[in-house]
Amino acid sequence: MTSSDESPRGHRPDERPRGVRRGLAVLALGGLAVSGFAACVDDSSTTATDTATTAAAATTSADAATSGSASATPTTGSTTAAAEASKASDSAAGETSAAAVYWVGSTPQGDRLYREFESVTGEPAAAAVQELLTGTPADPDYRSPFDAGTVSGVSDDGSTITVTLADDALSARPSGTSAKAARLAVQAVVYTVQGALQERLPVVVQDGSGATTLYGVDTAGGVSEGAQASTLALVNLTTPSEGATLSGTTLSLTGVANAYEATVPWAITDADGDTVLDGFVTADGWGDKLYPFSKDLDVSSLPAGTYTVEVASNGGEGETAPTTDTRTFTIG
Repeated sequence: MTSSDESPRGHRPDERPRGVRRGLAVLALGGLAVSGFAACVDDSSTTATDTATTAAAATTSADAATSGSASATPTTGSTTAAAEASKASDSAAGETSAAAVYWVGSTPQGDRLYREFESVTGEPAAAAVQELLTGTPADPDYRSPFDAGTVSGVSDDGSTITVTLADDALSARPSGTSAKAARLAVQAVVYTVQGALQERLPVVVQDGSGATTLYGVDTAGGVSEGAQASTLALVNLTTPSEGATLSGTTLSLTGVANAYEATVPWAITDADGDTVLDGFVTADGWGDKLYPFSKDLDVSSLPAGTYTVEVASNGGEGETAPTTDTRTFTIG
């Protein structure tokens, strides 16, 4: 279900570039007055699709990605995992696809993972993890927890996903990196490779020697994905993509959120930071995970220029401030 309420705003000279954050904070924190941010949710109500054949498809139809268990079927039978991985690698060599990569971003609850679809070349699972290790997110608010590492391959035997790195460069926890940050970095690998393979299986990360430590975290027994409510950012935009240029009069606003009563406030500000449109969209659910939301916004009243759209989680018990996500886009 989706619904929204939007209203144009006149320019207010006293507002500065961060005015939208203040406005959304007031709107979102209204949810704090209502208790009980623990509604029961059926994980089977949505389907995970963290993969897409093209970037366009990924950014318009993959918002069920973080909403439940993956729908793909584990590889079984007499074919070995190594042979399957080799076959997939050979067939995908040189091919470009869209992959969901989970980057780190700051939130009021501390660092969490934000999903962004990236264009990758080669076998999708290995290429997605490689992008996480050495790539750069388009959204400047996101960052990689790594700055090195080479992926040799990814295999899936139907019960465990194994990511093999070329060497032990990422084995030890770097100086200045907390144990908590190291665990989140491991979760970034877990969510990214699971999304690429559409398999919610435990993940082992090993180097060429067979050692299974990543950033000081032992993965030998397989690391499962962390609970969404405590691992992922509580709101995450899919479209518009960062830096998108809009040629028409409709802005497609899609993403996932865990917001109080499924209400996701949004606001658009101009280059001066003045709020020009705002409203809310209703997600498909709320409670213990992230649910998709989608709304086509009429921006026909806006002149050509650069704008920022921001969405926020809508407060809730234990949330001291709303989580936000932003995208910059251009009209004309």
